[in-house]
Amino acid sequence: MSLSRTTSAASSSYDGFGTEEVNTRQMIEHHALLIKSDTLAKSLTSYPRRAPAGARRALHGAVALARDAPVVWCHGDLHPHNVLHPPGGQPCLVDFELSALAPPEWDVAQTLVTTHALTPGEQQLVVDAYGLPLDLQLLAHLVVVHVLRGWRWAAIAEGVDTALWDVRLRTALPDHPT
Repeated sequence: MSLSRTTSAASSSYDGFGTEEVNTRQMIEHHALLIKSDTLAKSLTSYPRRAPAGARRALHGAVALARDAPVVWCHGDLHPHNVLHPPGGQPCLVDFELSALAPPEWDVAQTLVTTHALTPGEQQLVVDAYGLPLDLQLLAHLVVVHVLRGWRWAAIAEGVDTALWDVRLRTALPDHPT
């Protein structure tokens, strides 16, 4: 098995977002380790006004719950395109540039979002398959965090998949714990 490290060129300009939101942009685009830092908690106050109130509550909830959560090595960008399936071989993960120590819910939430498993039944299938205990309240908050990351990057910054990310945002927020 060989591992490949790739880096993607990220644009430094984000249409529709002013300089007052730079701390938040850096926070949600950086790796999972920031979720346990005071920098993250402080930067939440500058979250863009166009984000729904439930999303801001989720960000605050994620910070509060993650502070005392156990950590594991997380891939940081766990989605189907980062799993290789060689013919006749064992599936393997690639693209570890965002790996970090974080609560396991970080990677599970990323998987839920990128596979569009956002209904309770779909989420339960993934949680059961994970096989280890998870904090479901932290997971719910982190699903919203990952939806916001994807929505902000794809729909806002790149202008692609806008309808998909709008649906994911609406789906992730209605029953979100406050």
